[in-house]
Amino acid sequence: ISVFTLAVFLGNKYLLEFTYAPTVTKDQVISVPLLSYYGFSSQYQNAGTLESKSYELSLKGSAFQSGNMSLSFQFSADKFSQQITEYNRPPIRTGGTQNTNPFYLRSGEILGSIYGTKWMKSTDELPDQVKPFANLFQVNDDGYLVYVGAGNSWRDGIAKKLWGRRDTVRSSYAYFAKTGLYVYKWGEPIKYQSPDSLLGTVVPLGNTVPDVNLALSSTFRWGKFSIYALFDAQIGGMIYNLTRQWAYRDVASGDNDQIGKSDETKKPVQYDLTLYDVASVSNHFLEEGTFVKLRELSIRYSFERGDLAPFFGDLFNRVTVGLIGRNLKTWTKYKSYDPEVGDVTQRFDGHGYPNFRQITGSLEIEF
Repeated sequence: ISVFTLAVFLGNKYLLEFTYAPTVTKDQVISVPLLSYYGFSSQYQNAGTLESKSYELSLKGSAFQSGNMSLSFQFSADKFSQQITEYNRPPIRTGGTQNTNPFYLRSGEILGSIYGTKWMKSTDELPDQVKPFANLFQVNDDGYLVYVGAGNSWRDGIAKKLWGRRDTVRSSYAYFAKTGLYVYKWGEPIKYQSPDSLLGTVVPLGNTVPDVNLALSSTFRWGKFSIYALFDAQIGGMIYNLTRQWAYRDVASGDNDQIGKSDETKKPVQYDLTLYDVASVSNHFLEEGTFVKLRELSIRYSFERGDLAPFFGDLFNRVTVGLIGRNLKTWTKYKSYDPEVGDVTQRFDGHGYPNFRQITGSLEIEF
């Protein structure tokens, strides 16, 4: 571990600090699967080397101070990355819940990289042998590439009674699907097939590690009154929303509701069940994890000895009452309850409880 810190004083009011900390951790203790003849399913072994880089910038100081009034603040930003540089065991898939295993443990892997099914969004993603028939496909209002057939639009499903139809695309490539034929379900999303035969339909989808974490706290004091606020934010990074995906299975998601949609944009139940894909990890349920949260807000007022003397004599030196709220408000486009799920490298929402909103009172007595 080596740490580099630079501190700069800006006048007499502000302190700017920057810290860079690269680390190398060897002989990571990891649960490694075993072959069945060992008699145990897994064993903890020293099986890897992890390299990390972290950056942190902070600025703190007093915005103003005049008489019995002051305003101070502290701002911080940090980011980190981690990579497995050595893993002297066979690669394994891990993480998530319910055997989804969307993350890899293997040499060269960037932690937080998530893998799964990718639903096509462009004709450029069609297999080379199908690209000559690109005119038979269109991108629908969900942004997915779907098969529509000659002379049709993705809007024609109900008008032309096309939902539920299967069409065959005939290719001149002899090796294409062994028979030269490929069957598409009309109007339904299509899985991307990687040209790398080792990947198949399991391909890189993104990374769950935030691009940067931010925090801003401030304290305002005016005589005996004070107010403190703390805002946290994460910018970037993806979250896998298994909670939302399971609602698709039971057709219980708000996404499944077709009320108010035109016939051109309505989708049948099978369309959503295709995206559900028996709870397989896919880009449809991988969501942007950016959020801003009012982490804490507290208000305090102090009664000094002179204020208390008429009632309690010299019994108390100071009494402070306060009201504290935590996790009061979150601003995010994430579609489930709370974007703060999983851990720092595996943000996976698998039906976990969200952070609770808490409001508490405080009473401090000094004798």
